[in-house]
Amino acid sequence: MTTATLDRPEASGAIGATMSERTQATIQSRFGPVELDERRQIRFDGGLPGFPECEVFQLDQPPGVETELLLLQAVDSPELSFFVMSVSEPSSIIRMEDVASTARALGISAENLLLLLIVTFKKNGDGFTKFVNLR
Repeated sequence: MTTATLDRPEASGAIGATMSERTQATIQSRFGPVELDERRQIRFDGGLPGFPECEVFQLDQPPGVETELLLLQAVDSPELSFFVMSVSEPSSIIRMEDVASTARALGISAENLLLLLIVTFKKNGDGFTKFVNLR
């Protein structure tokens, strides 16, 4: 299970460099420029599975695209980003009992829990089909 904390100025002593200590205000992601804003940054202690060196990510709308998906962009590795979808409302994708169980395991209230699913795309004729791995 991967846990994260918001990268906020009021918690900067606990989570490392603040925005004023970073040298870039904008990074060039593979999807275009992303303006850094620590209010939208999330820290994953120990990184994401497979990417232990990438701990700070920013959650944004993808540049120049209107979509329900969000871009989870690594702040210190501009080449690393994921399309994610939020599952914050009851849905057929995740049972609310699982959400409550995860919140209890993390020691936070369910209303403060943000669940993000990484989305994979598969070319399908003229378009794409979206997939998420729920295992």
